[in-house]
Amino acid sequence: MLDRVSAGPTDCLLGKCLCKDGYCADGDMCKPQVCFAGAEPPRFRPNRWLAFYSGMSDLEQFPEYEELEEEYVQFVLRISPVPLLFLLLGVVVSITTCACLCCGGSGYHFSMDFSDMTHDETKGFVSGTTGNAVIGDEEFARRAWKKRPSCFPMFCAALLIILLCFFGGLTRIVNAAWTEYIIVSSLDRAMDNAADIANASLTINETVTHLHDKLLELPLTCKTDSKAAKQVLYTFVHSALGAIDDYVEQVYFIVETVQPIPDQIGKFKQLTHRAKPFFASLPLAPLWLVAFICIGIVVEATCTTCCRSSSLARCVDVGLKLSALLFGLIVFVVAVLVCVETIVLIALSKFCEDVDHNVLSYVNSTTYNISYIIPEIANYYIRGGDRNPIDEYDTLAMKYINQIQDYYNQAAIGVAGLGMACPAFFDLDVNAIATKARGILGKARELLKGENIYPYYRKVIRAGICNVVISGVGHPS
Repeated sequence: MLDRVSAGPTDCLLGKCLCKDGYCADGDMCKPQVCFAGAEPPRFRPNRWLAFYSGMSDLEQFPEYEELEEEYVQFVLRISPVPLLFLLLGVVVSITTCACLCCGGSGYHFSMDFSDMTHDETKGFVSGTTGNAVIGDEEFARRAWKKRPSCFPMFCAALLIILLCFFGGLTRIVNAAWTEYIIVSSLDRAMDNAADIANASLTINETVTHLHDKLLELPLTCKTDSKAAKQVLYTFVHSALGAIDDYVEQVYFIVETVQPIPDQIGKFKQLTHRAKPFFASLPLAPLWLVAFICIGIVVEATCTTCCRSSSLARCVDVGLKLSALLFGLIVFVVAVLVCVETIVLIALSKFCEDVDHNVLSYVNSTTYNISYIIPEIANYYIRGGDRNPIDEYDTLAMKYINQIQDYYNQAAIGVAGLGMACPAFFDLDVNAIATKARGILGKARELLKGENIYPYYRKVIRAGICNVVISGVGHPS
């Protein structure tokens, strides 16, 4: 959370120190205060998985937006050596798997009970895929008593890998759900706060605009022959109308800045919801494919152990040869998925190494054409900048609503003292409107404080994307 230093009754920022030494600006006045610099965000502490994936590339820093846009191919190539090595290793394993399954059989199958072997005084026959082979008594005895290889080690290894894949997949699912909860809950809160500020500001603006219309009609409803009274009334109306226009302008700026936020958050949530199946399934695909291969191995080992016959052995041998291409393809697909996943994680890790700088850089590059103050607002909330443009408009809006109330109270004294018959003037209820407006502006100021906004950034970007996402994908790998 951003810790903004306050010294005295007002928040004193370095950018507001426009008064002489020892004084700080407070509205239109200079008050004795000590001026401190703006807030400083807490240091980002990357987890071990971020450091692990970042260390797979010699790229010093994540490229700027313009640089990445022009040379994105070079960027991908810079971070690809290690993932491509994983892919090459997967291709080698895939080819080796196909070769072993296709060429590993001898063509002869021996049963443990030897019921399919014939033997007489001089010859013995053993059946095989190439026909009958003649063996002598000594060879027959050697083959009959030879201990066959056990399937138990292969069965246990495959079962262990299946369990690891299951727990790895479960871990990724839990991490994905936790990441989604952190990000979505923070976005929901931000959307609710932005909507509250925008709706409250629009409500008070409608009230003040209605007051504007009443002021235009006021001279027509007040009857008096006193020039002094008329002068008081016209002066009040003219001054109040100017202050109202200025107030509405400032508040509408706040509304225009805040009002699009819920829609943008809603669009981001819809985008993440549509992309959720892809991002949820891609990290799980290698685990499920490896588990599928191991399930086939377990089935083969179980059948071979329980049903020891030449006919089954021949079926298993034919089945393995036919499935060699499928197994090799699965191994290759797993290698491709691991390669792509590693490239994405390396890029994300490089981005998160200096996350604040990179976020600000990309915000500046992508939003400056939309509004020149968005980069300033982002710098204030992310880096603890010394100036928040929204605060300035809020301060001016508060100043103008106070002016409206002052004009009204001064005019009320004159109207009452001069004996003007003007009930509509006293029905304006300016004091109540001003109190309500100040309350709404005060609420907006509280909601827009750095200590209230910064947690959204910390949870969504720092904790959610740069820690939980990377560790959630990396841990089961």
